[in-house]
Amino acid sequence: MLKCAIIINKNAKKNRSGGLNKDKVYKILKNSIEIFETWTIEETRSAITYIKELNFDLLVGSGGDGTHHVILTEMCTIYGENGNFPIYLPLKGGTINFAAPNIPVKGSQIQTIERLKSFLEQVEHRLDIPKDMLKKNRILKLVEEERKILRYGFAVIMGLPYKITKLYYASGNPSPSTAFNLTTSIIGGYIVGAKRSIDAFQPIDVDIEIDGEKYPYKKCLLLVASVFPKLVLWFEPFYKEDKWKDGYYLLVFSEPALEAIKRIRALSKGLLRMQKSYNDLAETTIVRADSGYAMDGEIFERNSPFEIKILKGPPITFLRI
Repeated sequence: MLKCAIIINKNAKKNRSGGLNKDKVYKILKNSIEIFETWTIEETRSAITYIKELNFDLLVGSGGDGTHHVILTEMCTIYGENGNFPIYLPLKGGTINFAAPNIPVKGSQIQTIERLKSFLEQVEHRLDIPKDMLKKNRILKLVEEERKILRYGFAVIMGLPYKITKLYYASGNPSPSTAFNLTTSIIGGYIVGAKRSIDAFQPIDVDIEIDGEKYPYKKCLLLVASVFPKLVLWFEPFYKEDKWKDGYYLLVFSEPALEAIKRIRALSKGLLRMQKSYNDLAETTIVRADSGYAMDGEIFERNSPFEIKILKGPPITFLRI
C-alpha cells in the first residue's frame, strides 16, 4: 500500500473556518494516511523530516498557494534538490487557488480526499500509478542572497500585480469576487484618474538581467514569473513559448499604462507581444529593485534596494486527481 501523509495548515482561511481537519480526514481515510496538523513553519519542517525518514510515497498539502509554497520550500531544503521527493497533491484550500487548477486538482478539499480514498484502495505501489494521473513540472527557485533567503514555489510577481495583491489582503475580505472587483476597479479607475489606480500603475525602478542579457528598460509596469501558463482570474498572459526551451514563463512589461489598458484583452490572453516587454521562457532572471515582491500569494515587502534571482527549481511530480 502507498505510504501517504497529509499536512493540514491550520492557519489557512478555509481550514480556520472548518474546511478540513484531522477528524474529517480520518473519517474518510481511516488509517490509510498519516495526518499532521500544523500551525507553524517549524511544525511543517518537523513533519516533512519525519516523512523523509520514513520514505513516504505521497504527500498531500491542505491549504492555499502560500501553504504549498511553504511545504515545497521545506521539502526541497530537507530532501535536497536532487532528493527522492514524494508525489505531491496540492488541495484547493485557499481563497484563490492558483496551483491546484493547473495540475489539475478538481473540486473542494473534501471532494479530493474522497477521490483519494478510491485511489489508495486501487493502487498498491508507486510504480502502479497510471501515467496520466501524474504531472511532472518544474517549480521556481528564488534566491535572495543578501538576506540568505531561499524559497521554492510556483509564481513570483512584482509591480502592478504585487500592489493589487497588497490591496486585496488589506481589503479584509479576501475572496474571488473581491479579487475580481478590485482588479477591474483598478484598471477602470486609471482611465478616470483615480488616485489608487494611478498609484498602482506607477512603474517600478528595476535593473533586470534575463539569461545573461540585460533587459533594456529601467522601469517596468509589472514582472511575472510562473511555472504554469494560467494565472488567477482571466489572466493567461504568456506568449506561446519555444517548445525546445527548458525554463519558466516570464513576462516583463515596460510599455505605458494606457497602452496596456487599451490592449488588455489581447495582453491578458498572451496574444500580443509589445516592443517594450519580454514575454518568453527564461532560465535565470536577476532583478534589482527597491519595491517588494510576492511569491504564491505571500507578500515580502522591501523598503530598500534588494536583489533576487529567479531560477529553475527541481521537477516535482504532482498527482492529478
